[in-house]
Amino acid sequence: MPETQFGQPLPTPALKPCAFCDIVAGRSPAEIFHEWDDAIAIVPLNPVTEGHLLVIPKVHVADFGQDPYVSAAVMKRAAQLAATQWCNVITSRGKVATQTVFHLHVHIVPRREGDGLALPWTGQSKAAGETCGFLHDQWDGPYKMSRRCVAKAGHTDGGYAYDHGPWESVTA
Repeated sequence: MPETQFGQPLPTPALKPCAFCDIVAGRSPAEIFHEWDDAIAIVPLNPVTEGHLLVIPKVHVADFGQDPYVSAAVMKRAAQLAATQWCNVITSRGKVATQTVFHLHVHIVPRREGDGLALPWTGQSKAAGETCGFLHDQWDGPYKMSRRCVAKAGHTDGGYAYDHGPWESVTA
């Protein structure tokens, strides 16, 4: 069996038809933004922001956890494209994590202030004037408490859950 430069077996071809394998092989159309020897970057069919790209390995790997060497190479390519912009870099592993195409791909989603794209862990989905409502657990000494952010929706707090405040205690 052929091996990668790290001595690992090469990933096996997809057992079922794969949309991304077809794009890589030139059997399906795609708007290719950039191509390397090991990956391609394409514009997705339904970009969520201007400049949204997918970075896809040229070999079939089902998801980020299947082959760490291919995943690292794809992440390197994504980092090269993301280096000059504010963006989200996202991949999903498995159906419950919202993966819909089972060929590893990394989303690069450029972001702009007020772009309206809400991610579920940020509390950005509330309309202006509503409270954020972000709920999570915090440790207060030996006690775990659930707290809810009561700041106005859309506030800027650095994006870290532990720095989300102001807080309202929900449970003690």
